[in-house]
Amino acid sequence: MKTKRILWLQIGYIYIGSIISFYWLLVVMYLYSLHKFHLKTYESGFTGKVITRDSLITILIIYKTFVFYWILSFLQENASYVVTASVTSYYFSSGKNLKGKADVGKALKLSFCKHAGSIALGSLIHKPVLLLRTFI
Repeated sequence: MKTKRILWLQIGYIYIGSIISFYWLLVVMYLYSLHKFHLKTYESGFTGKVITRDSLITILIIYKTFVFYWILSFLQENASYVVTASVTSYYFSSGKNLKGKADVGKALKLSFCKHAGSIALGSLIHKPVLLLRTFI
């Protein structure tokens, strides 16, 4: 019965990722609205908006985008670790005549209490390397 928690774990990570994505979208929309907008009338009589970009706001948007991808990468790598730790506990608790159990709760606790820093650093390094391998 404990093994079925892996499905709920993945659904939970998708839910958390969706909340973070919505928050990131709101923050980027707010930061983008801090740029200066001016109305400009063209010779043809058409009126349009001209955006004067502030470099600090652009840097903030790039920073928020980087942190957003890092958090999503952390969630993905954390989910991978929890599945791996659960499968490992299942394998080592099984015997010749004994069917083991995957302890998902213990793996989740281990991932956030003991290995969160390692997973965060690994996700920081893994995604840029993956992008470089994809484009080169």
